[in-house]
Amino acid sequence: MHVLRMLFGFVFLVSMVSAAILWGAPIFSFVDLPSLILVVGGVISGAIWSFPLNQTLQVMLAYLVRSELSEEEALLGASVFHRWADLALGCGMLGSLIGLIQMLQNLDDPTAIGPAMAVALLTLFYGVFMGELVFRNLASDCLSRGNLTAERPSRRGSVSLYGALAMLGVVLLSFFVMLLSMASFV
Repeated sequence: MHVLRMLFGFVFLVSMVSAAILWGAPIFSFVDLPSLILVVGGVISGAIWSFPLNQTLQVMLAYLVRSELSEEEALLGASVFHRWADLALGCGMLGSLIGLIQMLQNLDDPTAIGPAMAVALLTLFYGVFMGELVFRNLASDCLSRGNLTAERPSRRGSVSLYGALAMLGVVLLSFFVMLLSMASFV
């Protein structure tokens, strides 16, 4: 039953995000392979650094196979998925900085500004999507399946959604200042 609930939730989430995207632009305008590689690669490398491989595999196997988790498995699973969420958000912010640097390096070429801005925003989009909408939900589900609803953390780690929103503000402010510097007020 939990697999069906999880699958339905994920399909519904992807459907709603896709509908919102398709309402205004083609879906392919939201696909950027370097941004996706940065976020997914960052999560994988961070997972390798953060937890022994056997613990990560144990969490994934227990999560996918069993509907009830022991207290220890639930806490470990929540810890792993919360870490992955933090890593996804951090990589999204890193990608925003990379895109911002590319944008500022190409101020003399207005045609290069748009793609660099897209890298900045899409990497942040991927990080927020994976971190907040996928991995945090997986962590909460681990705690629920271990009957540990009172153990949910009341605050996030050092990397948070607020940091991602601040990064979005920095990118947009930089873009605005750049546009103002290119405008002529004669």
